[in-house]
Amino acid sequence: MRAALDETQRRREVQMAYNEEHGITPKTIQKAVRDLISVSKKVAASEVQMEKDPESMSEKGIRETDQRTGKTDEESSGRSEL
Repeated sequence: MRAALDETQRRREVQMAYNEEHGITPKTIQKAVRDLISVSKKVAASEVQMEKDPESMSEKGIRETDQRTGKTDEESSGRSEL
């Protein structure tokens, strides 16, 4: 844990030095709450509701769910390639 915290601090210092050298002032991203809500709704609508958590399902159960939803093995496992 200490190593992770030290690395984070090191990276922060490098970024701050770069920003100062190049005259960059970091700003917080300003985004309307409505934008975030609409994106969340779109994602939720596109997700398939599973009867069970896929992690607790057998391979057979996952295949049966995929057949019902029309997903391929790659889509189901998140390994689909574009």
